[in-house]
Amino acid sequence: MFAAVGIIALNAVVLALAVWWQVPILDNGAALAIFVVVQDVAVVLGALLFSVWRYRVGLDRLGLRGFDVVVGLALSALLFFLSYAVRFCFVITLMLLGVQLQPQPVMLRLDTTGWTFFLTFFSAAILAPVAEEIFFRGFLYGGLRARLGPLGAMIISTMFFTALHFSLDAFIPI
Repeated sequence: MFAAVGIIALNAVVLALAVWWQVPILDNGAALAIFVVVQDVAVVLGALLFSVWRYRVGLDRLGLRGFDVVVGLALSALLFFLSYAVRFCFVITLMLLGVQLQPQPVMLRLDTTGWTFFLTFFSAAILAPVAEEIFFRGFLYGGLRARLGPLGAMIISTMFFTALHFSLDAFIPI
């Protein structure tokens, strides 16, 4: 709940600043890249605030713990290929049904030139996945698992994660 309110509040502040300064944030790739970084940092801080700091639990409760590197890399490679196989089947199915897929709107607006290329790359390739894993798999899933069981927590956290990507076309693959 805190993260949802925090994300909404952050978006409201950015919208207010955009109106105040008369800067179209969504059309400014550099400003949007900075906003995405700030949003990811806010999500991680929210998860830390309401787990590690407030309840004095270890970082392992958010999924930050040691692991066997060889097994981790092997599983990552396997899941990478499986996820692309699912995505491929999904796209082919939609194409056969005549559905035209669209990329996520935010991805089209991020700046990929100049200095903001590095910020965009850092955010999309490193910070966002780490923030999403900490929040959705560590904080949200971990918190819901005690109340709803593993399956219920998995379904709810997955639905929330997918909904925040604002892409109906990619709902199943996400």
